[in-house]
This record gives sequence, C-alpha cells and structure tokens, in this order.
Amino acid sequence: MGLHLVLLHAEHISPQASIVRIVVPGSPAGTKLHVDPYMLSMRSPYLRAIFTRHNNQYGASEGSAEGNRMDLQEFLGKEVKVEYDALLLVLLYLYSGRVGDLPESAYICADENGCAHLGCHPTVSFKVQVLFVAFTFQVPELTSL
Repeated sequence: MGLHLVLLHAEHISPQASIVRIVVPGSPAGTKLHVDPYMLSMRSPYLRAIFTRHNNQYGASEGSAEGNRMDLQEFLGKEVKVEYDALLLVLLYLYSGRVGDLPESAYICADENGCAHLGCHPTVSFKVQVLFVAFTFQVPELTSL
C-alpha cells in the first residue's frame, strides 16, 4: 500500500474527522490532505501557531469553506516547492511517531545497474525536502535522523 493511501486512510486524518483541508500543488489529481489540526498541534509548536493564526483570521467555523481550507504556502512560504510525498512522510510521522518507507518517486533514477540510491538526485532531493519540512514544522526527531 502506498504511503499516500496509508495516510489518507489513517483514522486521524480521514475527511470525516478532519477540520482542515491542505491544498498541495502538484499532488495527485489535485488531492487535498485532510488533517486534524489538534493532533498536529500537539506534535509541532510551529503548526500550533499556524493553526491558531488561521483560526483567528477565519474563525473556528467548521462549516466555512475558507475556514477549512489552507494552502501549503501558508505553512512553508510562497517560494518553497515541496513534493506531495515529502509532506506526506512528515505528516505520517507526526501522526504515528514512525518513519514510513520512501515512496517510489524518491528512488527512481536513470542508473538501472545497481544504484544503491544513497546519492542519486531523486533520493537526495526527496530527503532534503523532508528535512526542510521537518525543520520548518519543528520536528527535531526527524531532523536528527
């Protein structure tokens, strides 16, 4: 089962139980991540501040379309590009406390003859994105791995 399927089927982030939809540019078919801000706020002081600011701006009205929707730019800034799978890996860690497997996009490379995927561009790029998100979200356990 792919990482995004595990995450989207996790109890804490099912669309029925979520309060916030995060719109991620470049996500598969415009997928929105449904997250529980309370759960994420417990694990990340940065996310706690983001969700508090968002609630103060739009109110905590669960029925409001604007109040329930947040763009990834609100979390990471306008100039930052983070792949969907890198964000999913960090969110999965925040929910489960475990680091999931790397998605296929992180280790597809041109070398078909035994690449160990330790230094190839897709793997390094993915790991840098995961580290950036973990650092920004103030998740020291992931930045020290």
